[in-house]
Amino acid sequence: MIIVILVIALFLFAYFNIIPGKFHTAWAWLFMLISFASVGSIVAHDYSHMGMKEVTTVKTENLASAVPMPSKAQQAKQAQQMQQMIQANPAMAAQIQKQAASMKMPGGILIYQPLGNGTEKVYVYHTKQKDKLKPIKTDHMSAKTVTSKKAQVEIKTTKYVYQNNIVKLFFGIFGRDNELVKRQYIFHVPSDWRVISTKKAKDLQKQMTAMKKQQEQMMKNAQSAQAAQKN
Repeated sequence: MIIVILVIALFLFAYFNIIPGKFHTAWAWLFMLISFASVGSIVAHDYSHMGMKEVTTVKTENLASAVPMPSKAQQAKQAQQMQQMIQANPAMAAQIQKQAASMKMPGGILIYQPLGNGTEKVYVYHTKQKDKLKPIKTDHMSAKTVTSKKAQVEIKTTKYVYQNNIVKLFFGIFGRDNELVKRQYIFHVPSDWRVISTKKAKDLQKQMTAMKKQQEQMMKNAQSAQAAQKN
């Protein structure tokens, strides 16, 4: 609408300025002022977001571990197997307990990709274990981690919106409604979680695979020792 007003004002300014007539000079001045006001409004809208306001929305989602961790049922089963191994081989109790301590896994993993010299981080996360990992959006972004009881990601998004429909009617042609101001990611991480780089996450996955094989071997050794004692 503001563009239409500007075009009409410029046309009428030229008309009343060129065509002689009673009061035409006054009308020419009026439409010149309207033209200046229209241009000034467009500039103010473009540089200072005149006629717009900031609106912040908050979205909270549960976090799933970036690296699959054993479930509570699996952990309980592993603990039970360890106890059975100790009962079957009391002489190996110290060794088994030491191995169990070294195999203790964190409650979950949040990973990040370092940028530049490492001071900036792009966190990679998902909200469901089966979903694909996704990086945070980096435009106008800030991110931080805080310790919390529950693993969640809180996304605060601030955007410019038009103050009312009248302003939108005048300036909507510029398409600045819902323009992003800033986006903040707050990762709520429990104390038993670990925040590590993508490289360390790959190393951890290899370590977990090796530990699983080690545990299976320990079970076989314990079963063999138990069978030998019976014989």
